[in-house]
Amino acid sequence: MHYIKRSSSGITIGLSDETKTVSIGLRAYLEQLCNDVLTTMDGRMHALRKQLALKYHVPLYINRRVALYTTHPLRHMDTVCINYYEVLSIDPHTHNQSCVVFKDLSCLVVDVSRERLSKKHEKTGRILANIAKIVSA
Repeated sequence: MHYIKRSSSGITIGLSDETKTVSIGLRAYLEQLCNDVLTTMDGRMHALRKQLALKYHVPLYINRRVALYTTHPLRHMDTVCINYYEVLSIDPHTHNQSCVVFKDLSCLVVDVSRERLSKKHEKTGRILANIAKIVSA
């Protein structure tokens, strides 16, 4: 999974070879992903905040292949959840837009500047490195 974003009929999930539209809310889908690994979204976020002393922009770690960070706050209409593990690069598109290039060379244009999105991506990488240290200890 590359990304999840809201659409007019639910959410659109960007996969490696296709996009899939599901008629479910974004938060409900994220809860479903967490429930598949026997946790809740709020539980995951609370644990990360507590363990790593985070306040804002906490990524949602699902498993070793899926760790999502958002382009905007979760309730924002234009928010896109991007899978950290699938991103190859973040390139500028226009002044306030970025092009996220995934490992299969597909591209998604988001309404966030390259600098801001790169900071979120790098912060997510540091947080995932800390999670790996906690898990391996």
